[in-house]
Amino acid sequence: MDGSVIVAAIYGEFKLRRFKTYPVCGLELLHYPRKFERFKDEKGAVVFGVATYVLNDMRSGEFDENPVL
Repeated sequence: MDGSVIVAAIYGEFKLRRFKTYPVCGLELLHYPRKFERFKDEKGAVVFGVATYVLNDMRSGEFDENPVL
């Protein structure tokens, strides 16, 4: 789904990226919004899963060092 945070192996290295289909199809860097990685071949990235729950709100881009549990 557009906007989902995924766990992917990109050229052999595990990374978190935001999957985007609009305005262009690609993987958006979390710390640089609107900066995309696109791949020329299907071996460039392998998706392992989708992040469905995190302790912090990922929409704001800020890390809460003292979360309330």
